[in-house]
Amino acid sequence: AVTPVGEWHARELEMFVEYMGMTPMEAIIAATRNGAFAMRLEGELGTLEPGRIADVLVLDGDPLADVRILQERERIVEVIKEGRRVDLVTPIPERRMRATDQVRFLAACPLTRSLALTEEQLEKLAHV
Repeated sequence: AVTPVGEWHARELEMFVEYMGMTPMEAIIAATRNGAFAMRLEGELGTLEPGRIADVLVLDGDPLADVRILQERERIVEVIKEGRRVDLVTPIPERRMRATDQVRFLAACPLTRSLALTEEQLEKLAHV
């Protein structure tokens, strides 16, 4: 998929099929129409209809035959997001560490001053 988040969503669809017994179409509907319903946005997005918000993937293959193709970047021919084609040629920038990633890292080890503070903050403390 185009983003790290998209990669996880595509993997979840595979798990819906493999472990929950859904068909590929049921998994896709769970992620789109039913997801919009869960967010109370069913009148705005979740299905391909005139006037609705939609991002579109054009694939080289049939996800209804094998939902795993959604995880294969080379099978994505085109992405249309917010009505515009996405540049699939330019490399994706490195992902920044999000605050939740930092919390997970800190929760996995004992908290020390050096982990809690930046180098700059530690330097300022050294001169106090």
